[in-house]
Amino acid sequence: MFLNLISYALVVAASLYLLLFLMLIRQNVRMPVVRLYALVIELYALDSLALLYILNSGLAGKNMLAAKIHFSLAMLIPVGLYYFSTHFSYSRRLPQLTFRQFPVILLGIGLAALPLAWPAAEQLLFVKGNFLPLYSRLYWLVPLSHIGLGLFLYRKLQQRYRSARHITERNPLRTLLNRVFPLLAIAHLVVFIAPYFFPKWSFLYTGHLLIAVVLYYSAGRFLLLEETDKTQYMLPQFTVAAAFMLIFYASLPQAANLRIVLLSIPFLIACTYIGYYLLTVFHTAFRRSQKGYNEILDQRIEQFSREINTFLELEPLWQYLQRFCKETFDMEKIAVITLQYDVSPYQINYLEGFDKSVLSRLLKGNPAPVLEQLESRKEIVNKFDYAKSDPIFQTMDELDLYLGIPLVKKNDLIGMILLGGHRHYLPVPVRYLHLLKLMSSQIAIAVANIHSIERLVQAEKMAGVGMFSSQLAHDFRSFVALTKTHLSENPRLARHAAYIEKLVQDLMNYVRPQELKLTSVDINKLIDMSLDLVQVDPSVSIEKHYSTQLPEIPVDVHQM
Repeated sequence: MFLNLISYALVVAASLYLLLFLMLIRQNVRMPVVRLYALVIELYALDSLALLYILNSGLAGKNMLAAKIHFSLAMLIPVGLYYFSTHFSYSRRLPQLTFRQFPVILLGIGLAALPLAWPAAEQLLFVKGNFLPLYSRLYWLVPLSHIGLGLFLYRKLQQRYRSARHITERNPLRTLLNRVFPLLAIAHLVVFIAPYFFPKWSFLYTGHLLIAVVLYYSAGRFLLLEETDKTQYMLPQFTVAAAFMLIFYASLPQAANLRIVLLSIPFLIACTYIGYYLLTVFHTAFRRSQKGYNEILDQRIEQFSREINTFLELEPLWQYLQRFCKETFDMEKIAVITLQYDVSPYQINYLEGFDKSVLSRLLKGNPAPVLEQLESRKEIVNKFDYAKSDPIFQTMDELDLYLGIPLVKKNDLIGMILLGGHRHYLPVPVRYLHLLKLMSSQIAIAVANIHSIERLVQAEKMAGVGMFSSQLAHDFRSFVALTKTHLSENPRLARHAAYIEKLVQDLMNYVRPQELKLTSVDINKLIDMSLDLVQVDPSVSIEKHYSTQLPEIPVDVHQM
């Protein structure tokens, strides 16, 4: 079973190499550096296949051939990395080889051909039913070439990092130095160097899996792989397929048959593509269904925009808004609150579904965090944007409140709409938030229009009251003048006549407001003057307890 899992790791690595290779050569990018990168990945893929053969073949002669291939590839891979790193460019043409680069590449190719003339392995070790190569002293060239090339590339990267002036140049180089290079160096040590010293440790070959992951990350990080739906979905699909295949390999009682191992690679890649295409089919179907739903939603919003401006009173407007939110957004609870800036800063104008007593206590007590957010930010407060431990989430969850929507007119908050229901953790869709933000501006305009209409209606009413008041004042003044003429000997009746005349004048001032005439008055005397106008029953006694230290206050005596 242990060898099964080692083979499985190499199967995953080889499949990942081939999958990345296919994505690179099939994409629209035609830069030469992408082809170079694909060539390096192909070398790694061949090496993983050679190691898979060694671990799963019982034929000694074929294993010796596979060991030679591994030796040659172990020498060619550093040459490919050297050529790729020295010719890395996003241009359409590769730079030409320099005089110093040409001998290095030629030497690497020559060393890779050595196993054809000399044996790569001195003998084969029979370990748990498999023939593992015991590499000859010639294999010392592999660690020497890897270490030498690693030091050379690291020094080159440091020089380029120090000479880079702009942050856009330094960031990719920093990623290479701090992430990619160390991981790749460790993986090469495990796969290509350590097996010479520990030939029985076949699990070291699983380091190819780390190399595959690093190469995949580098392809995305350095813009060698196009960012499309395929690249985003392919790796998760590959991971799912590999996880299911792990169950198959773990269930085998002994080392897997070579044919099964080699067939696992195209099977894993095929499962990945099938999963990807199934995912895209479902994704496309979901988008189409959403498209149909979005069209219905757009039609409802258009209808709302047409009908919102037809209301002449606030109560029918709030009732329509409640029905609309329930049918369109599945929010059955609504509260409309306005700001009045007097004894209580908030006033509930409309309520449906919410607990009035709980909401009233919230409005009358200390300012709740959700209300403070609405007043300060003047943006939609979404319960699901906050953590469960946040006071805003806890307050809104207690009220069954999803959203607090501000009503803003000329940058002034005139009120707010609270929408809610019984969902506790399912977020409100983002599209709903955009539409409700649009609706809030239309509602604020509709409220302002209704207030304007109410003011016009009130002005017309006052005009009618003014005409009636003028006729009434004429008749009362005639009566008061007649009273003063014939009953002037009765002082109390004269005071009441004066009081009626004052009422007539107040009525005229209400219809046609006059400027106030402020004079400093002793409030105690003003109370005595008012009490003289009151007819008190003899059985009722009036007690006066005045302070003598009150200052005079400026008032219009007649208005008081």
